[in-house]
Amino acid sequence: MPALLFLLNALCYAGQSATGKQYAARGGASQSFNLSKSVSAFILFALWILIAGKGIHFATAPYALVYGVCLTVSMHAGFIALSCGPMALTSIMAAMSLMIPFLWGLIFWQEHVTLLSGIGVFLLLGAVILIHYRKQGSISRKWLCYSMMTMVMNGACSVIQKYHQIAFPGMHQGDFMFCAMAVVLIFFLCKAVKNDHGPLRFSLLGACSGVLNGLANLIILVLAAEQTASGLFPLISAGNVIAAWLTGILFFRDQIRKLQLLGLFLGISGIIFMNL
Repeated sequence: MPALLFLLNALCYAGQSATGKQYAARGGASQSFNLSKSVSAFILFALWILIAGKGIHFATAPYALVYGVCLTVSMHAGFIALSCGPMALTSIMAAMSLMIPFLWGLIFWQEHVTLLSGIGVFLLLGAVILIHYRKQGSISRKWLCYSMMTMVMNGACSVIQKYHQIAFPGMHQGDFMFCAMAVVLIFFLCKAVKNDHGPLRFSLLGACSGVLNGLANLIILVLAAEQTASGLFPLISAGNVIAAWLTGILFFRDQIRKLQLLGLFLGISGIIFMNL
């Protein structure tokens, strides 16, 4: 079952990346996309709560609200970093967030990592860097600030997810996502009202991206109930990077570079090492 969930998470992540890339290729406005994305994710988990008929678990709300704030800051900072710096390096910085829950698990949760698992983590880290790496020009302090903020907030999101599942193992994942997506939705609604850049349009691609993003994060919560943070999040991060890269090759005719093939080999090797 964990292997199937890892695969489903990677497919959802690749799907949300593909919808975002397709929307950008059509020249759509980012504000409409992000608002459609947050609305659809919120509706998904609102329906989840209604169908479950148990109401909201209020002890989950503080975890979800902090997660929602971190996710919102990550999305906002990531957008600014992409707008003022190279996409490949921005993606590398975001993916490096895998080291935060990995180290947090070792230091604060006394998780144990075998030598083979440790080697696997660094192979996955190498895979992430090689798949994204391209020679870039100079970078600005603004880009460095916002890309670091994106990395830290991504890592914080992972840590909060694990804390919630330590407190309520295997429970209240839908409640968590409902409250978190409410925070994201409120932010983008306020941003849309404040920044009047013309009429907002509903985006089907944005809605699909929101559903896939919500499901991907829900799957992580389910996995966090049973998996260690030091093992789960490096696998999730590297698996998502590989899945998004393969999606680009298969559906958008992205070019394959030799370093990326080496990164794919390191990624597969890292997954094998972490499961020995």
